[in-house]
Amino acid sequence: MDNIDELSRVSCCLPQYIRKGIAISTFILGRCFELGYGIKKDPKQSILMYKKVRIKAIDDEFIRFCV
Repeated sequence: MDNIDELSRVSCCLPQYIRKGIAISTFILGRCFELGYGIKKDPKQSILMYKKVRIKAIDDEFIRFCV
């Protein structure tokens, strides 16, 4: 999801909530990779997802979602 503004316009949802939703879902996907919930365990992919959340949290200034 690179175009948050377009997604916001189409969905009538505020951009900050879209960003938070993407961060939360990326974190949850990382946990699924880490623990093997519904998907094959993949520690490397898990770390990649956690890093994406961390970068997004720093970029969007909502550090509390930072891993």
